[in-house]
Amino acid sequence: MDLIGRDVFRPYQPLGNPLSKRACLNGFHSHFLLVDDGTLGKPGGQQGLRRKLEKHIQLLKIHPRLNQGVPALCVVVEGGPAIVSTVLDYVSNVPPVPVFVFEGSGKAADLIAFLHKQTANDRQLDADIKEDFLGRIGDVFGVEGTEAAHLYTLLQQCMDHRHSITIFDSESDEQMATDAAILSSVLKGTKASPSEQLSMALAWDRADVAQKDILMYGRHWQVGSLEQAMLDSLVMDRVSFVKLLIDNGMTMSRFLTVDRLEELYNSGQTRRFLQHLVEDAKQTSLPIGYRLSLIDMGLVIEYLIGGAYRSTYTRKNFRAAYSRMLGKDSRCDSSGSFSKQRQKMSLNNGQQDLHFFRTAQPYKSKDQTVSTRTSHQVGLSTGLGGALQPCPFNFNDLFVWAVLQQRQQMALFLWQHGEEALARAIVGCKLYRSMAFEVRQSNMDDIIAERFKAYSIEFGQLAVDVLDCAFQQNEQMAMKLLTSEMEAWSHFTCLQLAVSSCHRAFVSHSCTQTLLTDLWTGPLNMRKNSFLKIILSLLLPPAILLLEFKSKAEMCHVPQSHETMLFGLESAKSPPVPEGSNQMDSLDAERGLPFYNKTLCCASETVSTVFVQCLSWITKLYDFYTAPVVKFWFHTMSYLGFLMLFSYVILVKMEDQPSVKEWLVIAYIISTAIEKTREVLMSEPRKLRQKLKIWFSEYWNISDFVAILLFLAGLSMRLHGDPYRTAGRTAYCLDIIFWFIRVLDLLAVNQHAGPYITMITKM
Repeated sequence: MDLIGRDVFRPYQPLGNPLSKRACLNGFHSHFLLVDDGTLGKPGGQQGLRRKLEKHIQLLKIHPRLNQGVPALCVVVEGGPAIVSTVLDYVSNVPPVPVFVFEGSGKAADLIAFLHKQTANDRQLDADIKEDFLGRIGDVFGVEGTEAAHLYTLLQQCMDHRHSITIFDSESDEQMATDAAILSSVLKGTKASPSEQLSMALAWDRADVAQKDILMYGRHWQVGSLEQAMLDSLVMDRVSFVKLLIDNGMTMSRFLTVDRLEELYNSGQTRRFLQHLVEDAKQTSLPIGYRLSLIDMGLVIEYLIGGAYRSTYTRKNFRAAYSRMLGKDSRCDSSGSFSKQRQKMSLNNGQQDLHFFRTAQPYKSKDQTVSTRTSHQVGLSTGLGGALQPCPFNFNDLFVWAVLQQRQQMALFLWQHGEEALARAIVGCKLYRSMAFEVRQSNMDDIIAERFKAYSIEFGQLAVDVLDCAFQQNEQMAMKLLTSEMEAWSHFTCLQLAVSSCHRAFVSHSCTQTLLTDLWTGPLNMRKNSFLKIILSLLLPPAILLLEFKSKAEMCHVPQSHETMLFGLESAKSPPVPEGSNQMDSLDAERGLPFYNKTLCCASETVSTVFVQCLSWITKLYDFYTAPVVKFWFHTMSYLGFLMLFSYVILVKMEDQPSVKEWLVIAYIISTAIEKTREVLMSEPRKLRQKLKIWFSEYWNISDFVAILLFLAGLSMRLHGDPYRTAGRTAYCLDIIFWFIRVLDLLAVNQHAGPYITMITKM
């Protein structure tokens, strides 16, 4: 009566208080639903309302992502006489409701557990055991013999549905966790399909129960049910379930499509943050309800990584295929095959990947190389002829999604799968670092920025650990790891990323230093007085043939340019085989040939030897002039010559018309301007504004731009009469200052002067 009314507050007096009305509430519960049917001293009055409430709850979804309803389960802890009838009602329903009994909790729970064990083999108890059990019922519930016999009958009827009853002994060492045992009881007691059972286990986040009771050998699965489970696991951030599905044969190349990847990006609590990043990347505001696309996410990735990075999602062939896919979807939407057409649509990324190549290959003999190339070409054509997936690097795409969704544990798990662990760790480090910067710029919570910074440090340390582990196990393989060009990350090389990561982590690797030296010298094998040998060879080209070059085995770990690979170094190693020759010819030569055949063979061998020797000289010349160190010294010598000519032009009297020396200076600067223009136009970004932004981000490019403009202004004034000629000469004098300052960039390469020049520049 005290609680009747709306928003009524009354004090609760526990049993120990003298003012208590003998009403006991369990202190371990957080909420109570009190029911009053008007009776007094009669238990079980709440059963009707409980049934209605349970049916209503069963109509709800167990999770917003899942279509599975809330399962019903009766948990018996202690309990009075009325609980026996309740258990019987539950197990006799159609479909039955599973019952979970806590053995050892006392009263009805212990009686049900005892009878469940005693009737496991024989449904009837022995006479003496039955008599003791009836006495136990009377003692537990405080009832007479007739009521005890009635309760025994109800308990026996419950045992007729013993498959719906689970006994849980919390004191047993072999017993599983309580929540896992309850879930197993629900799965065993319901007639749900395997996909529905998997949804329940996914909602409970119990991959161990799913592995034991659901993903069993021989179970039939509907088409697409496991793919939907994988999608739900990713959205719900169930790392253990993603691992479980992968271990049980889930093929990521078939799972991940454009539709599913876009659904992943448009789900989760971080969608608003991604929209802010898209607005910053596109420099525009997004309308309400805007759905993020893969092209938008490609812009975000480029925006966060910065530099000249190009995402796969923003390339022309992907955009074209994506537009065609959307066009087909709009035409097929009325027929109800919207998603099927999108899943069948494949983007021609395979054609894009044809120009990628491995820059470091293990040394193999000629026969092994030929057989490997043949098998590789066959495998490549087979892959291109089949149905290509829209996202060929599935784990890379999922890894980037996990990072952008701020799901660190999922990102760490996906980082362990697939290839290019070093590259992905550094990409994750860079993305988190940029996201932390964006959070601070947007005046968001500092805790979020610190969390991103911690995630970035974790991935950076992983990258360093991978490099350390590789170097400790095999130095040559570690060098190959650094020089392997990453096809999945669009022109980012492991070397560039690894050096950047090691620089930030203040880690110095002798492997990296050795590799940089090999990259610098290229095919040349020089240790002492290398610059003198190079300068002498540049001045006297025949001296090139006297230099020492690296063998093919030594070059296998040094990255080579595309032109070098196409040049065909194999031809220099093996002479051409004349047409019509075969193994029988060699056998005949061993047995002996007529005189004219021997003469032809000798002449052919002489021609082949001369041809191979000439080709070897050409190869050496090509290797010498394409080595980075040779290019540097050739540029340095020509630049010093340009400075001497420019200085001479300024020091001597300026005539009405430019002299030959001045025309050479004009030609050099104009060719430099053309080269700088080519650099800008051939850079990776698509838009000219982005190209210029990247190019002007370097100090020396700004200096070159000012020097070229100032020289062209001086040249235009110099071609006129006085006083413009004098102004042009003055512009020349000012302009040469920039060109002399440019010498500092060349001196920065020197191992002694370089560090000091770098410090002076930064100061």
